[in-house]
Amino acid sequence: MTANDAGTTVQLTVGQTLTLILTGSAAIPWRGLSNSAPAVLRQLPSPLGVLQPLGSIRAVFQALAAGTARLSAASVPSCLSQIPACAVPERSFSVLVNVTAG
Repeated sequence: MTANDAGTTVQLTVGQTLTLILTGSAAIPWRGLSNSAPAVLRQLPSPLGVLQPLGSIRAVFQALAAGTARLSAASVPSCLSQIPACAVPERSFSVLVNVTAG
């Protein structure tokens, strides 16, 4: 799943995994990945030795229990805090994950 999937709903069954990749940069980083229901969808630890590009998010989630979780993140260009501010827009990412018992 990538930033292009923002606004969609994903269906998983318990035990399945979902990989989220949000590609950013130092100038336009993704930040603040949140999960509204960790008891439904658990973020797995990142494998050792896997480096992410600066400003990017890569996360793998496992469906633990039936229910609904929302994954969200935001990308705020660093130039927005400069004077004058740049014209690069903020971006947001949000998907709904429905998990069924299967």
